[in-house]
Order: sequence, then structure tokens, then C-alpha cells
Amino acid sequence: MHLRKALSLGIAAGILAAISAIPASAQTFASFLYDGTGNVTYDNATGNLTGSGIAVQFSFNSAGFGVGLLQPPGGPSIGFGNTAATLTVTGHRTGNAVGNPGAAQPYVIDSFTILRNGDNANLLSGSAAPASLTATIGGTTMGLTSSLPPAGTVINFSSAFVTFPFSTNASIAWTFTQPPTPVGIIVAGNGNYAKENGGNPIPLNPAGNFTYIPSAVPEPGTVALFSSLAVCGSVFGFRRLRRKQ
Repeated sequence: MHLRKALSLGIAAGILAAISAIPASAQTFASFLYDGTGNVTYDNATGNLTGSGIAVQFSFNSAGFGVGLLQPPGGPSIGFGNTAATLTVTGHRTGNAVGNPGAAQPYVIDSFTILRNGDNANLLSGSAAPASLTATIGGTTMGLTSSLPPAGTVINFSSAFVTFPFSTNASIAWTFTQPPTPVGIIVAGNGNYAKENGGNPIPLNPAGNFTYIPSAVPEPGTVALFSSLAVCGSVFGFRRLRRKQ
């Protein structure tokens, strides 16, 4: 009898675990476009990616604010239109660029910040995200991606305008275009990307999107409801078994 009761309670716990494991949907909540000043630079000697003082137009996506994303109490209003801002970013390689005609280089986004012009308010920043830097050999663009799970990671987003719930499984998808006269990309002998002309650092115009998926934590009311149903069901089943015996 004790075994049956333990089994019933175990089933109840399993139901709760299944509920908590239901994934939430991804939300693209912000993006930016290059605004004509400054470049991100990929150094093909070291594989490092750096850029500061880069002019961008940043915007929050109102459709991405339906689930989970909140404004901090007393914080500035979000505003969904384009905002003039400045991007700073650093990253480094963790392995060689491999593959042809396409190539992928294991990468880490060390940090990025996007600050609003005028008051330097933190529109969005993040750090320490494993990523992949990609390019098409002979092409003129590069991509930097940190994808959603199961292939991705947790990015610690922060913002003066947004509060992120729980752990935030996040995706960064940026595109870099060579200005103003593109030169085809190759993979150099050191395993880094390089221009065909033999090795000057590659200036890049950035643009990109930011996506998040909240950890699958159910609403408190949902937890309470299913907890009550599961426990009541197990107790009712136990009483029926006891009467029969």
C-alpha cells in the first residue's frame, strides 16, 4: 500500500516536471542597422573582432514584448521607433575557420553594448556568448551567430529599458558587409579569414537582430492548479485502493 502511494505521488511529480519542461516561444525583440560611421574590424592575423564608436539605428520590436519582457519600475519608456545609438563590440576566435565554399570559425562574443546617443543610456548589452563566425569563400559578407538552444547558450542581456525574466536563452544574429569596395574572402594559412589581396584587416558594416526565449517556467497559477489536481488525484486513488483492501 505504501508502494502504491509513493507511485501515485511520483506520477504527480512527473506531471509537474513535464509541465515545467514545456518550451516557451522565441521572441525577436530588438534589431539594429548600420548608420554610416565607423566599422567593426576583423583582424585576420589574430582572428579578433573589434569595433567602437559605430553609428547604428537601434529599435525595440513591439511584437517581441508580449511574453516575459518587462519595463523596470521607474525606468525610461521603451519607445519602438528607431533610436540613434553607438555600438561597441569585441570577440575572439576559439578555433580555425574551416570548410569550402562556406567556412565557419568557432567564436566567442566577449561583450557588446549599444548606447543611446545623447545620454549614453544602455539600450542593450550582453557578454560571454559562444558563437560562430561564418563566411562564404569568395563572398563579401560575414555572419556572427549565437543560436537558440539546443545549439545555443545563455546570454546575459541587460538594458535600462527592459527587465529580462529568469535565465534568458538568447540568440544573436548579425551580418557584416565589406565596404565600400568588396574584396572576396578566403581562409588564410593561419586558419583565420583574410582578403584575397593578402591580409589587411577587414572593415565591416554591421547589422543584426536579437532574439530571446524565456526559460520554461510556468505561471504560478498553472503550477498551483496542476499541483492540486495531481495531488488530489493521487490521494483519491490511494483512498479507493484502501477501501478495496
